[in-house]
Amino acid sequence: MPNVQTVQGAVDPDELGLTLVHEHLRFRDEAVAEEWPGRYDEQAELDAALEAVNAAQAHGVKTIVDPTAMFGGRDVRFMKRVADETGAQIVPCTGIYSYDYLPPYFANRDIDAMGRALHLGHRERGAGHGHQGGVS
Repeated sequence: MPNVQTVQGAVDPDELGLTLVHEHLRFRDEAVAEEWPGRYDEQAELDAALEAVNAAQAHGVKTIVDPTAMFGGRDVRFMKRVADETGAQIVPCTGIYSYDYLPPYFANRDIDAMGRALHLGHRERGAGHGHQGGVS
């Protein structure tokens, strides 16, 4: 059986344990965070994520699937920090969060080009960090 990719590396599916399948460790507007970094408090976000994950673990949760994607502030380094500090297994996703809008880069390309870009992006963002997206 294939392994599940977590921010800490591959995990055997039998080791996932009790899993929450849709929990955002944080959700933020990427453009605002980039243009006005002071609008978000990184430490407060980390503290809130650690508190929430620790509370879930107190109820037996071992694994969390974080569906945060593009436009939601997907940050696998943040996820890994939470995982490292709590011991939780965190499965990141890849993709675009959008109901009716695609960035011009994707809107002007076919679906295969989008798939290649997302796959490459998830590999590039994981490069050097020892993790990759587990959900697309």
